[in-house]
Amino acid sequence: MNRVTAIVRKLAIASCAATLGMGIGIAGAHGMARLLNPGDCLVEDGAFTSSNGGCTDNASGLTYSASRFDMTGSVGIGYSGATAYCDGLVEGGQSDWRVPTLDEMQGLSTHGGGNHLNISGPNSLGRWTSTKRGSTQAYAIVIGTNQVFLNGLNSGWDVVCVRPQVFSKKGK
Repeated sequence: MNRVTAIVRKLAIASCAATLGMGIGIAGAHGMARLLNPGDCLVEDGAFTSSNGGCTDNASGLTYSASRFDMTGSVGIGYSGATAYCDGLVEGGQSDWRVPTLDEMQGLSTHGGGNHLNISGPNSLGRWTSTKRGSTQAYAIVIGTNQVFLNGLNSGWDVVCVRPQVFSKKGK
């Protein structure tokens, strides 16, 4: 099978999977295409790798999920909905997801997460953080621009979940 035929077949598979709601996409680098599972990195390089059930930011060791919007097609949920979504998420065989803090999301954005995570509109959709101000507000951030918003807990934002740092047996 030649390269063009292989890429066309992968695109057809991804298209069918997307139609069925399987959250699989296509990424290409250097003329090669690969199937993406939910949470896989769009770009894998020294900064980010697909591992630990999602896309791992190698600078922080944290692993990020696909966004809720990409997985459900639903736009905007409140803070409690975002927390419930991450608490109940099983992605890449992992179930220990949570809403990231503002510091974690700012680090992700600074490290180039908007160009690596498998999410739609990384420069236009705000994502909830777990960082609250008082009992009625929480912060959201736009990945890629690092723009931060303080919102009421019922505001409608998207969410990307995070898993704890996973270190090697060498105790890194």
